[in-house]
Amino acid sequence: MSSVIHIRHIESEEERDAAIEYISTNMHRMHGACPPPQKTPPCIFIALEGTSIVGSLAVQFGEKETPLPIEELFSFDTQNTYPPYIREQTVYLSRWNASRANIGLALWLKGSQHAEEIGRTYSCLTVKDTLLDKKPEFKSLWYPILDAKIRMVNIEDCEIPYFLEGSPPRPWLGILKEQIISLSQEVDRIKKYIPIVF
Repeated sequence: MSSVIHIRHIESEEERDAAIEYISTNMHRMHGACPPPQKTPPCIFIALEGTSIVGSLAVQFGEKETPLPIEELFSFDTQNTYPPYIREQTVYLSRWNASRANIGLALWLKGSQHAEEIGRTYSCLTVKDTLLDKKPEFKSLWYPILDAKIRMVNIEDCEIPYFLEGSPPRPWLGILKEQIISLSQEVDRIKKYIPIVF
């Protein structure tokens, strides 16, 4: 049996700094690029193996008058999406990394459950098809915003390699309730060989 993996919200500024360092290291290794650390949302979930961070997920809760990053990165018709794009009912997921197989799904579940608990209905993220293609059963839980166009003028210099390398990332929308049901079933299966504690 593998070591216990604890998944929880960061608890201190020191943990936040460690999480941002983990995110930066992993994203530079995988994509040669990383969002600016100062733009990391305040709410970060981490996966811990002992004292080592082995996964991360940042969540940002939409507010009616404040555009979410998905609107800064892409132009699209916010009145013509499925599911509906309603800022104040949406959570934006980002900085999703995992150094251990299947831990990313558990982080996604934890972040989604938290978002639903505080009243959010929908989720969104920016990701490449190549990542979602690795898990077709979970790609079906996301709906692409088909008319979206990248706003290159808003892309930070440190992020440009990610947007230009291979296929470009796309914005996706999801329905939290659908995602939580499916992810809960999968994480229960994973727990049979990886002890995960929320």
